[in-house]
Amino acid sequence: MKNKTFIYAAFALFFVISFISISCRQEGGPGPAYCGDCAVVIDDDDFYDDGMDDMDSDCGGFMDDGGFKNSHCNAIVDTSNLANKIITITFDGNNCNGKYYREGTVVLTLKIGSKWSDVGAVVDYEYNNVLIKKNSTNKHYYLNGTRTYTNVLGGYVKSIGTMGGPSRVTHNIVSTNFEVTFEDKTKQTWNVSKTKDYTLDGSTIKLTTTGTGVAGDFTELTTWGTDRKSIPFYVKMSTPTVSTKNCDYFPYSGVKIMYYNGITITKTYGVDATGNSISSGCTNYYLITYTDANGWETKQVMQH
Repeated sequence: MKNKTFIYAAFALFFVISFISISCRQEGGPGPAYCGDCAVVIDDDDFYDDGMDDMDSDCGGFMDDGGFKNSHCNAIVDTSNLANKIITITFDGNNCNGKYYREGTVVLTLKIGSKWSDVGAVVDYEYNNVLIKKNSTNKHYYLNGTRTYTNVLGGYVKSIGTMGGPSRVTHNIVSTNFEVTFEDKTKQTWNVSKTKDYTLDGSTIKLTTTGTGVAGDFTELTTWGTDRKSIPFYVKMSTPTVSTKNCDYFPYSGVKIMYYNGITITKTYGVDATGNSISSGCTNYYLITYTDANGWETKQVMQH
């Protein structure tokens, strides 16, 4: 009888524990508490994307006719090898708005075309142990590898809307096996493939970004690789992001989807601090939706 009582009690305890676990999951969903390193890989992807765009923008400014000259916001250009279509930019200090500290050299080589504004011009950006640090958090990484830019339609972004300037400028950006070393000394390789389309929107420049990468069964990827623990991730541009120069190019619309460790992480741009959609104006908030294989969801508003 005691054995039967023990069995019934054990079964009842198992049922209660199972019920509590299921109930908690229904209530909480697979958000950060269930997703392990989701928050880390999301933050790493955001930091990488924004930091690299900032670096690339400054590098591109040195190639523009009438753009940056010998120096710009703690970046100095060496044009001694210009005859071979090569310039070297050395970074040593904060960027223009003080958000990032940069250190190291980037070598720009014009591979196709006589100048960057030519239709179909191709430039390699070779990063040599470049440090990018976010000053507000001291989070940082080192970069080694090459990003290839193609000026599909020709022209300069800064010339859009000016007399005789282009109405549209389109850049393709591709990077394969780009080495990222994080502050905890972990080292991984990431890939990038995207198109940036610049047009005039009233008095400002509008940027529409789409993903063009393919890896396995995934398409429309912007970024993919492995996280700090060598777990694969894939970032798909489900809906192109749209941003403007007067909003510091932070998206006010668009959807990215990250596939990571059995969790689907949907990032929706163009929301306010409460996660509600905005119809106009600038915002630096986005809504994260975590979804596991069983369809359980958790939502979280994050700030850029």
